[in-house]
Amino acid sequence: MGYRPGSMEVPPKVLVYQSKFHAHYFYNMERREEYLRISPNGHTADADPGISTRIDLPVTGAPVCRLAVGDRCLLEFQHIYPPSFESKRETSGQVTLAGSIGRNGALSDVAVVDAKADPPERESALVGWAKHNFTTWHFEPARHKDAMRITYYFEVVDPSIRSEYGVLFRLPDEVRILVGRSE
Repeated sequence: MGYRPGSMEVPPKVLVYQSKFHAHYFYNMERREEYLRISPNGHTADADPGISTRIDLPVTGAPVCRLAVGDRCLLEFQHIYPPSFESKRETSGQVTLAGSIGRNGALSDVAVVDAKADPPERESALVGWAKHNFTTWHFEPARHKDAMRITYYFEVVDPSIRSEYGVLFRLPDEVRILVGRSE
């Protein structure tokens, strides 16, 4: 039970389907445990419990969402791979975006507020990457629109601290993408 084969090649369509698994139901009769786990990143639902929200059943109050802006839970976003460049030169920077969360939970009116990159010629690539990722975010529906402002920070870190890359959500206003320094 729960067996998953190791390094099995997965067709591209299956990867898309897997990325849409945002909720899992768990039941353990021996422990008398029953809950839902909501994960906005279907690709890493098991690997990154820090972004998942656990809702114990039966529900006895309003669940607290781990990734939320205001009272709206982030339900889905496209898996965050750091931007890649042809040359090995390291890139750091930040991109601040503003937009609106519609009543349906989708983002709209996304605009660049500020951007900086080192080296400077990579600024437009970071902006394009950040805008694309941000528009994949989807929040729970509400009866109102909400303004949102977020800054993506792209940081190069020592590989002894972070081997490849990592993503830290500090909502409501920050996402840090940590990329290991080239050796």
